[in-house]
Amino acid sequence: MVFCFSIISLYTGPLHALGLGVYTTGKAGVALWNTGKNGTVVNYGLGAGFVLDTAVASNELFNYRLNAGYENVIESGFPFFQKYSVNRIAVSNAFGFGIVRIKYLRVWTGPQVEFGWQFINTSDRVIEANPLYISYKKNSIDYALFTIGIGAVLGININPGDLFTMSFEVGLNTFLGFGRYHVNESKISFINLPGGTVGIFPMIPSSNAYDRAFGKVEGLARLSFIFRIEDDFLPEIL
Repeated sequence: MVFCFSIISLYTGPLHALGLGVYTTGKAGVALWNTGKNGTVVNYGLGAGFVLDTAVASNELFNYRLNAGYENVIESGFPFFQKYSVNRIAVSNAFGFGIVRIKYLRVWTGPQVEFGWQFINTSDRVIEANPLYISYKKNSIDYALFTIGIGAVLGININPGDLFTMSFEVGLNTFLGFGRYHVNESKISFINLPGGTVGIFPMIPSSNAYDRAFGKVEGLARLSFIFRIEDDFLPEIL
């Protein structure tokens, strides 16, 4: 966050002009993992958070936009917000240049740098039963990964009045992620033996911990509702 505030301090426009609000986002991408589930997987994400912009409706050439919030990430075929979905905290920093600047519309584009922290801590218990045996199995997954992404974004700010703005962004990011990954597994079986006796066969618990890394290409869309503070369009005086 020190990095974000340093960027704001370099902004040359009036510091009292600011946009604050909330956003929702949707993302989709293809990731390549190096361990565990080797290969390519398709990911989707939904999220929401806080947005800050230094030039929403003003006639400034440059704007800095900060988006910080929560995302829920899944692999293709799984539902959102369930025990195997991944939690992610994302902070994106967009550096925009206004290519269209008129009273009711601002179109801007520029590079984006995004930092993220995604994590999961979940377990699954399975009981299998038939006339011959009953087995109880427990699996758990625990990992946390740091991600950094570089890409570009295009934004459209619609300014119908003096206070509020609706903004829509589309973009593309390339990501690298790395961290520590833990998998634990344990199992015990109760088997019916001849004569009505019962045999107990515990499996030695296994625990694997290893470094995990992945690369990802991701498209994104964001919709923001922004309240403007002293951020108005002033025509250039020739």
